[in-house]
Amino acid sequence: MGHLFRTLNFIHYLKKYAPTEKYIVAVNEDPKAMDILKRSEISYVPVDFDSERNWEKKLIDDYKVTAWINDRLDTETSTVRRVKECKIPVYTIDDRGPGAGDSDINFASLVFDEAEKGKIAGGRVFFGEKYLILNPEIDLYKKQKKSVRKILITMGGSDTYNLTLLAIGGIKKTELDVQVTCVIGPGSKCFAEAKKMSADSEGRIRIKSVVPSLIEEMSRHDLAITAGGVTAFEAAATGLPTISIAAEPHEKEICHRLEELGCSSFLGYWKDVTKEDIAKEINVIMSNPDMLCNMSRNGMEKVDTLGAKRIIEEIEKYD
Repeated sequence: MGHLFRTLNFIHYLKKYAPTEKYIVAVNEDPKAMDILKRSEISYVPVDFDSERNWEKKLIDDYKVTAWINDRLDTETSTVRRVKECKIPVYTIDDRGPGAGDSDINFASLVFDEAEKGKIAGGRVFFGEKYLILNPEIDLYKKQKKSVRKILITMGGSDTYNLTLLAIGGIKKTELDVQVTCVIGPGSKCFAEAKKMSADSEGRIRIKSVVPSLIEEMSRHDLAITAGGVTAFEAAATGLPTISIAAEPHEKEICHRLEELGCSSFLGYWKDVTKEDIAKEINVIMSNPDMLCNMSRNGMEKVDTLGAKRIIEEIEKYD
């Protein structure tokens, strides 16, 4: 789901910075993903990415495609080569798959560790958060945080390991007088359990499955508990400090980078994080207003929303 939402953000910038360009989104046949695209009025075509048929050439021919952008974690070599056979340049985003090596440019916006950089392939590779594609709404909601009255829990579109439940458990350990909102993504399976866990909170913990704008929701809160993905950077850019937990091994370096920037406190890989760890960190931040203020200011100063524009500019240079 994170890849899908990033695509939506990229299209927003495409409409703004390259309004004459037409586009089509190839998406796997997932009902939730297709419904989101349909409601967003974005042109798309469902495809079977695992098919051995040359669906890439058909899509290129049908829609007269002149440039191909992959936003997939593990792009197959076969896909990239079939596109290149059609004389189409291929650009890829945060791609760790075998196909990345055959791509013309790989925008590795979430790779920060020097050892990991050596593993990232591509004709040219651009590293770092300056190529992050963030929600453009962020610029409307930047706000300095000074104290913690409201905490947001948001663990991404899928929350594979039910980290929302871990975070709720941590907050309940604090027994603090704060309001908590849990935004549960469309691909998550923990909504019912989260409702059950919050039932005895006397309305202190609210569970939401759909919000009109996650960025606007962020603006209403003073601290967030997140996984180590794009959402944590979006929070930083709005001025919302985070307590981050790595949901996947590759997210460790992302969380470390957020901590280096001074806008997040990294608790560790999810298997090693306890409810007590979360409760302790919340207490530390709440008892130290200067720490909260600095994290908020660092995020706004060091993370911007120009990544998509920079990507478009590099693509235009290549063309």
